Amino acid sequence: MFRSTDLPWLVQFFLMFYNDKPVDWLLVNILQTKVCKLDQDNKKCKKEEEKLWIHYKPSLFQHIGTHSSLKGKVQKLKDRQFGRVQLFTPHKNPPAKIESPIKHYKHYSIERAYKGDTFFWGLVPQPGDQIIFQFQPPLELESFKFVTGNLEHPSDRYF
Repeated sequence: MFRSTDLPWLVQFFLMFYNDKPVDWLLVNILQTKVCKLDQDNKKCKKEEEKLWIHYKPSLFQHIGTHSSLKGKVQKLKDRQFGRVQLFTPHKNPPAKIESPIKHYKHYSIERAYKGDTFFWGLVPQPGDQIIFQFQPPLELESFKFVTGNLEHPSDRYF
């Protein structure tokens, strides 16, 4: 992302050099120009670049097709993480005692899920099985969020 005040010189830079290099390479050049001084060593320059360059996993953008903007180059790069949805979001909950007859798979216990360490993966839950949360000390809740299911396993839900 760039500030709107930076857009005019950014566009001008692209217009001047788009025939010489792909735009993603030009972005790297712009960043180097902004943070690296001529008398600065490469290590310090890289450190300054890392402060400004935001990396996002999974990638927000993916090259489509196999043709590169560089003449004669075939572009076969594909980010394996592109389009993946984060399946677990770490979180915090108030202290509670948790009871449930549902056995868990490997280390995916309800206690660890409640602590916000991972998700809960129960094995063969039966009709009538419950998960009981007993808050310590007793709390008055305004709301709660209980998320079930998973995009990779749509039939795995708690009803």
